[in-house]
Amino acid sequence: MNYRRILYIAFIVFIAFFFFRNLGNNNTIDKQIQSIPRASVMDLILDDPELNKDTKTIYFPLDYKGTAGEVFYVSTENDDGPITYKYRIEEIEAAAVNELEFELDQTWEGIKIPADKFDAFCLEDGQWVEM
Repeated sequence: MNYRRILYIAFIVFIAFFFFRNLGNNNTIDKQIQSIPRASVMDLILDDPELNKDTKTIYFPLDYKGTAGEVFYVSTENDDGPITYKYRIEEIEAAAVNELEFELDQTWEGIKIPADKFDAFCLEDGQWVEM
């Protein structure tokens, strides 16, 4: 039996499999990890008058990446005490690309988030300042 012929055929099959696996169906847009960075979230809240009218502080988890399913918290205060809003980043389908946006998930009255367990940013004179 000619072992050299078997090795050549195995090598050609391996190369063909490699190219088929890596070059076929290359949807790079779908494979990219989409995220909403902290700066974008803070700018969106600052630009939206409905969201920032009472906003005092934004809390991001220490390992925040801004991908779908992650959460962040917005804290406000009124005459009744502190109110904390939990926002979740959701993936929505739009045309050919999935986009991310944040939506209100829960509201807690009388609960204040501990700042030492999060990356906290406070709104002072229209600017976000890290606490």
